[in-house]
Amino acid sequence: MEASTLSIRLPTRLRAWLLVRAEANRSSLNSEIVEILEKLKKDAPNYIVLRRCTTRMGVFYAAAWNESTDDFYSGEYGQDEESAFTAVNAEITKRGFKLRDILISHRDETLTLERLTDGADNAR
Repeated sequence: MEASTLSIRLPTRLRAWLLVRAEANRSSLNSEIVEILEKLKKDAPNYIVLRRCTTRMGVFYAAAWNESTDDFYSGEYGQDEESAFTAVNAEITKRGFKLRDILISHRDETLTLERLTDGADNAR
């Protein structure tokens, strides 16, 4: 397993709780933190939502991590799903993951004018 160093500040009470837990499990503070994070990773893994967005102007694809509203990919109208998947795969690689580590959720959305303009046209 490749490892990297991470220096974090913990609130005193959290550190004390971790030390008691580590002592009870006869492990190091570092091992306890890693074990907790590995369990969290397994219970709530990262995933990517790949959306096929249909508008009056046509279809485009967009992608974001988890349920984020900040898309890391927003394709042009008329591009195919393969182009979107190539961008998704590049993002996974950029973040240091392997494709098999990330669930990709596919969704279809129909976007209205209000959602495309964030309500700007309704403000008048």
